[in-house]
Parts: sequence; structure tokens; C-alpha cells
Amino acid sequence: MGVIGSLVVYAGLLAVLAGLVSAVRPLRFPGIRTRRRAALLSLIGASVAALGVLLPAPEIRVAAMKSRLDEFAPVYQFHEVHAIRVRASPERVFEAVRQVTAQEIRLFRALTWIRRLGRPGPEDILRAPEEQPLIDVAIRTTFVLLAEVPAQELVVGTLVMAPPGFRAKDRRDPDAFRDLARPGFAKATMNFLFRCRLSYLPYGFEPRIE
Repeated sequence: MGVIGSLVVYAGLLAVLAGLVSAVRPLRFPGIRTRRRAALLSLIGASVAALGVLLPAPEIRVAAMKSRLDEFAPVYQFHEVHAIRVRASPERVFEAVRQVTAQEIRLFRALTWIRRLGRPGPEDILRAPEEQPLIDVAIRTTFVLLAEVPAQELVVGTLVMAPPGFRAKDRRDPDAFRDLARPGFAKATMNFLFRCRLSYLPYGFEPRIE
């Protein structure tokens, strides 16, 4: 399910929601004046959403290697990018990312509790000890450290789905993780990329690194 599939799913879900609301109090703008029409709208919306889920996701191929992440995910189907400017050197930011703990991230406990539906279980990124760096917890449990270039980039990955009976011989080996590209496997990779940006202040001041 790519971008088009996502739009179809959301459109279907909105139709379902409009139908459910109209079953209680008919909405005027879609022309739903009876509960029967509301039920029909919900049914159509659910069908549209199901169709969107079934739509295949297109593959995206990396044209040129620009980061270590591209080495481990040269072909992918879904991606998202988040960026933030920090007034500190790449070395300090890299160290902060490497050492941040669960208790230092606002709402981390609440969000991970919701994600796992409150279910207990073994230690992992959703049940991380408060005093230990999250990156260390991740690569000690369900993630693999794929590449680490101090002050430049940190790449991790995890196996989302594998064929029944699959047993990784060495799940910590980056090369073995990269080679899992056969049908039946689904992987997720993530990187922290640190870039230095030089901003010049008015004449008479020193340049500032961001």
C-alpha cells in the first residue's frame, strides 16, 4: 500500500465514520437522511478501505548512495523523514542520541504502553529500563546495529516479518541482515544522520555552527 493506497484507506475510513455518525444523527451535507443510507455508506466505506489495503506498494530504488542507510535499504516501499536543527556540534548531538534514556523522553512511557496495549513482556524497546540508553536496549533485544560512524550517522534495523520456521544464524551480523531480501521477509531500517550547517551572523561576529 503506497501513497494512493493510503489515501484510499483514509477516504474509506472517513466514509465509515460519516455513516456511523449519521446512524445516530443524520448529516445533512452528504444527503444521508435515513439510518439505512447511513449503514450503506459505512459498508461502502469499509469496502473502499479494504480495497486500499490490498493495493500493492510500489518499490523505490536508491539512485545514488548518499548515506550508510542506502547500503542496507537500496530498495524500499515506505519511508518517512524527520529533521530538526540543533545548536550544537555533531559530536555532542551524536552522543546525546547515543545516551538518551526512556525517562528523558516526554510521554515515552505512555505512548509505548498504548502501543503494546499494556501487555507485559520481556525487555525490548517498548519496555525499556528507564536508566539505560534506548539505543543500547534496542540493539541488545530486537534491533541490529548496522553501521555507526561517530558524529555522522547511526543505522539500525529490525526484522518485522519472516517465513515460518526461519532462524537467523547470526542476527547481529549486518551483512546477513542486508542479504535478507527474499520473498517472505519484511525489514525496517532507520538512521540518525548528523550534518553540520554553518550560519554566518552579521559582520563582526564569529560564525556559528548548527
